[in-house]
Amino acid sequence: MMNDPMSTSTSRTVDLTDGLSITVDEYGDTSEGTAVLLLHGGAGPHSMTAFATALSEHVYVIAATHPGFDGTERPQWCDSAADLATAYLDLLDALDLSGVMVIGNSFGGWVAAEMALRDTHGRIGALILLNALGVEADRRDELVDTRGLPVAELGRLAFHDPATRLSPAALDDRQRATMAANGRATVIYGGEAFTHDPKLRDRLHRVAVPVLVAWGEQDGIATVEYGRAYAASFPNGHFVPVPDAGHFPHIEQLGRTLGAIGDFVDTVVKPTVTAPAVTSTSRTVDLAGGLTVTIAEYGDTTESSAVLVLHGGAGPRSMAGLATALSEHVYVIAATHPGFDGTERPQWCDSAADLATAYLDLLDTLDLSGVMVIGNSFGGWVAAEMALRDTRGRIGAFTLLNALGVEPGDEKQITDPRTVPPAQIGELSFVNPAFRPDFSSFSDEQRAAVGANQKALATYGGEAFTHDPKLRHHLHRVTVPVLVAWGEQDGIATVEYGRAYAASFPNGHFVPVPDAGHFPHIEQLGKTLGAIGDFVDTVVKPTVTM
Repeated sequence: MMNDPMSTSTSRTVDLTDGLSITVDEYGDTSEGTAVLLLHGGAGPHSMTAFATALSEHVYVIAATHPGFDGTERPQWCDSAADLATAYLDLLDALDLSGVMVIGNSFGGWVAAEMALRDTHGRIGALILLNALGVEADRRDELVDTRGLPVAELGRLAFHDPATRLSPAALDDRQRATMAANGRATVIYGGEAFTHDPKLRDRLHRVAVPVLVAWGEQDGIATVEYGRAYAASFPNGHFVPVPDAGHFPHIEQLGRTLGAIGDFVDTVVKPTVTAPAVTSTSRTVDLAGGLTVTIAEYGDTTESSAVLVLHGGAGPRSMAGLATALSEHVYVIAATHPGFDGTERPQWCDSAADLATAYLDLLDTLDLSGVMVIGNSFGGWVAAEMALRDTRGRIGAFTLLNALGVEPGDEKQITDPRTVPPAQIGELSFVNPAFRPDFSSFSDEQRAAVGANQKALATYGGEAFTHDPKLRHHLHRVTVPVLVAWGEQDGIATVEYGRAYAASFPNGHFVPVPDAGHFPHIEQLGKTLGAIGDFVDTVVKPTVTM
């Protein structure tokens, strides 16, 4: 499904014009159709390493070191962001790359913007600026000149989480010397104003490619207002705030940053370059017992791999983003449980086990094998029941996302949503308040739809509602690999419940998803996709091919 997660880099120097050499680290497969150029800020090239590694699971990545940083040579004439921009365009020419996405952080974002203004050879397909410098601030308090600041104060301004701040006491003499040399190089490139070019903003209307400006909301160096104004300077600029992050969102919130980039690529870049974003087609499939299942199909039906996605009480729309993202790699079937979203439910179909049988019938009808079944919440319970009944070997693996179904070891490990007011459900389900539904704003039609879905869920859940007291005792018979990925801040089903769930399977694998609640595939889509990709590469594929 995804490339080898254990990506490493190779380093080399590329000779350009006028005695300038650029040191680059290359990550991923150079044969990939898409390439990314990463440009660091004053923190140096190491500040981009983890980001480059994560991106290289999907694209070929070139991480450049600005001349003068980390002991590299800087010709005397190369002393501005504009000079670096020209050099990196020469680099793209030398590597013969087109459609490149240039991603720059801090001062590196300034260089990226200058590149876009000089790209006469059409090498660049899109820009991503992460808390970039470069344009003049509307107000003095929007941008801090960091020259001469002590390391401790710089860390306080740059990082939201104290745990990610550099401790001056932890630096050895060599590291101090490197940091000082990098700082001197940054001062040279920044020029008199240091943080910006007073004329840059007035030129950005000429940038035609799409631009994402992603911004750590708690940045003490360049405020979020500065970021919004930066994005508004581009004709095709798109602003995305990154909560719980400072000047380095790709370090403090890697998953959210990757998710923002993925959304930008899917909804802006790809439609600009080729075709519209992935869409689904919907149809109904008639099964046994008078049961009809509505499915949405995403991706290419000729793909050899298939995924069946099963929603929970939040309804089928809660899986649409995951289905769309997965469909870049596999054929995806997203089912709607009978009784949800206005669909018919035969009276006899009233349990997770009944749904499990129905979905196995669906796989038979579609003649699919080696299917990965992914279920969230109640959908995970249905998936587990399917595993116990798959006598025809249709299923190759399971992924359970904060699934219900097994009896908790402690009553505190699981909350019965029936006992909680709707507003509190949102608080229990989502870490980020921005994802919590505002039920007070729902129309009468929306309220009726939610009410009908909850009635269907109550029917399927039965008396215990959240679990079958006997299910855990049956799961030892499931032989296929199972990934149990869990939003760590879930207030419905705790992470301890998730770990115990995974331990119930002979080939169970538990992965916590930080900064997510009951819907990790919504709050942390990038991290969830990464966990699934690692599971496929390290567990599922070896199981199939050995």
